[in-house]
Amino acid sequence: MPSSSVKSEPKGQADAVLPILSPGVGYFPCVLYECNSSFEISYVSPNVSELINLNNADLVGSRAFSHDRVFRDDIAAVDDRLKNLKIACSASLVHRIIDDSGLCTWVAHSLSKDPAEDRDLWHGCIVPIPAEKRILDLDYDVVSRFIHKIGNHFQLLTLLISPLKKILPKSREMDVLEETVEKAIGVARAFADYSQKPNWSAEISVSEAIASAINARNFLFVEAGIRLREDIEDAIKSVVLPGDAGLLESAIGNILENALEATQPNGEISVHARLENWDLNKSSVIVLSIVDTGCGIAQEDLSKVTMPFYSTKQDHDGLGLSMASRFIELHGGGVRVDSWLGKGTKVRITIPVTQTR
Repeated sequence: MPSSSVKSEPKGQADAVLPILSPGVGYFPCVLYECNSSFEISYVSPNVSELINLNNADLVGSRAFSHDRVFRDDIAAVDDRLKNLKIACSASLVHRIIDDSGLCTWVAHSLSKDPAEDRDLWHGCIVPIPAEKRILDLDYDVVSRFIHKIGNHFQLLTLLISPLKKILPKSREMDVLEETVEKAIGVARAFADYSQKPNWSAEISVSEAIASAINARNFLFVEAGIRLREDIEDAIKSVVLPGDAGLLESAIGNILENALEATQPNGEISVHARLENWDLNKSSVIVLSIVDTGCGIAQEDLSKVTMPFYSTKQDHDGLGLSMASRFIELHGGGVRVDSWLGKGTKVRITIPVTQTR
């Protein structure tokens, strides 16, 4: 951000220059802030409550935009970029910020220092990115990894074709070929699901999506010998959202299936859903938690579990939880995974509420 955009005024005069106003132009949709080299905030523009749903009074004195409010999966990237900040005098990146209701907002974030300025003062600028700009566009890295993955499966198919011409139809090679074809088709279908755009309807019932995801998998709980506990607030039954019922059900179902795979017989999976109200912007969010008593996930792996094609299990393509995260983000929400080795995993889904019946 150009240093002329934020003047180094005493704090009593800061409101006179922030946020940026220009005759005939009006309100500029960005959050401006000042901090020191330790990234402790000394000033943040009042519009932060409107643009990112954060209380500016709580941010002053904190390291909010370098750590406290950065989405956990993005902290490593933010830290890496900030390492060179003092040398280069500027840094910028795209990441997510967690707001006061627990939801994530994608932002374009820049931080700079005027080399000629003697004071330990840094100027920051944060611009929220509309969901349709960030979520609906596929990451080229994801596409590249998909091509690599599917290519590996078909390469194995090619290697098997020659010996199969010389042997009888009933053979181990034929079994491997069929298995490989099934995997290739499975990856292609999963990626097709991952990359699809939602088919928005006028309104969908969140409680019905939860119930449908559970009912479709009841037989899996019985077969695995795992107890299912449900605690769905009555208030959830009146909540409707604009969205895609199929994608929302798929997201919840994928998380349930992950929990089932991680939990041993006689274990337990709990589904909790409640409605939370937030006074800051008069909005509400649904908080859906799926908790299992399974094997858990190592702490060093938690930041990667929602990445496409990442899996700690053999013979898994790692698209289930990444699809769930993407589908929830398409509905304006977010997914957080907490886990403890040998004790279990908790997946917390937050979805903003627009209306009730």
